[in-house]
Amino acid sequence: MSSTSSARSGFRGRTVVVPLIPCPHCQATVRYYVSNTEDHEGRVFYRCPNHAPTGCDFWFWEMEYVAYLVDAHFLVGNQVVDAVGATEERREDFISAMNERRRIAAQLAK
Repeated sequence: MSSTSSARSGFRGRTVVVPLIPCPHCQATVRYYVSNTEDHEGRVFYRCPNHAPTGCDFWFWEMEYVAYLVDAHFLVGNQVVDAVGATEERREDFISAMNERRRIAAQLAK
């Protein structure tokens, strides 16, 4: 597993590496994306770059991607703990940000 082809996030002062693997369907390197849709703005997902044009269906929200990596043995031992922890932390930050946006929108609507 190469750290040069990875998405990184901070977690308890360490660098957590979530590997970007070859797509199991077409072998293109899976990519990291951040959603910009209204309902999911800021939420992280991973997908094959050939997802739309060729119909490759490899696509996961971040936690599901980490679970896939664990099941496929791309992440083991402490890597699993760190990746799950970082993913949960990022998800909590996303939920907090969404709640804050909703609170501000409700105040502006008054």
